[in-house]
Amino acid sequence: MKQLDQAQQGGRTLPETEAKQKGGLRWRAARDTAILYLAVSIGSVIGSVLRAVVSMASLAYLGPGFP
Repeated sequence: MKQLDQAQQGGRTLPETEAKQKGGLRWRAARDTAILYLAVSIGSVIGSVLRAVVSMASLAYLGPGFP
């Protein structure tokens, strides 16, 4: 079936076009969720490494007797 632009179809989208748009929206939502989880996990790793570095630096500077 030939797809018509919205002006030719009276402002309505074709059912097959609506299904494609919904599928695309689901894919985008899943991709955005995956990107968010990836960003949070990378931030967690960076924070953990920085915390370990600061801990080692404080032990080197203040000595092992400091709590």
